[in-house]
Amino acid sequence: MTYAEKLKDPRWQKMRLRIFERDEFTCRYCGDVESTLHIHHKIYRNNCDPWEYEESDLITLCEECHSEEREQISKTVKALIDAVKRNFFSGDILNIAIGFDAIKFPSPYVPEVIASIISWVLQDENIMQELSDRYFDNLKEKRIKAEARRREFNNV
Repeated sequence: MTYAEKLKDPRWQKMRLRIFERDEFTCRYCGDVESTLHIHHKIYRNNCDPWEYEESDLITLCEECHSEEREQISKTVKALIDAVKRNFFSGDILNIAIGFDAIKFPSPYVPEVIASIISWVLQDENIMQELSDRYFDNLKEKRIKAEARRREFNNV
């Protein structure tokens, strides 16, 4: 079955309608409710039919935003990867990826807010210093608690 044929499959049509309804027939990038709408796969998986994705992997975009997303994603991902690789080792990058995967978005509107917050935090030296201080305080507190548990265990 070709991809075009798969998009005519009733399983895809049902999934597509569910996503449109979830997103209130609104482009989740620009808010357009008048233009032709598309369902965008945020990621692609090998050997996975369009209807086999998690609903969270799909989002409603207007035709213009969908076209722009498809055109820009490769350049944007490369820029992100290059920036991360310049500053971090592979283990660090894995920790960052785990953190991003842990983000829970309560509604389709939140990712752009999270992206703006991350950008703001990373560009503000005072916030980065405060977060670093809090992180190391947390590590110190964890070490103290672990040492207390170890001593308690050894005294039993």
